[in-house]
Amino acid sequence: MINKCGLPLIDITGIIKKAACYIGVSSGISWLSWAIGVKVIMLSASTPDFHEFKSNVLRISHPDSPKRVLEKIPNNVKFDVEEVIQKIKKWLLRGD
Repeated sequence: MINKCGLPLIDITGIIKKAACYIGVSSGISWLSWAIGVKVIMLSASTPDFHEFKSNVLRISHPDSPKRVLEKIPNNVKFDVEEVIQKIKKWLLRGD
């Protein structure tokens, strides 16, 4: 994990471009990573699937996501860490 808050966007882009993948939430940095061709692992709890890009991404939705989206529930959710790790390993080993 690298914390580079406050850096200019061009510097952040250079760091991400060297990465094997970017792990984060549905945010501008996820979209930037995807746009420059870096694999994205996106944790999502409140964004509908059709709002996100479809290629070069592993989108891990919280089990309650559809309900959360419809009912506009705040984003204070917890993911099952072991489940997330297993999904990431499986996706990265596929080599998509």
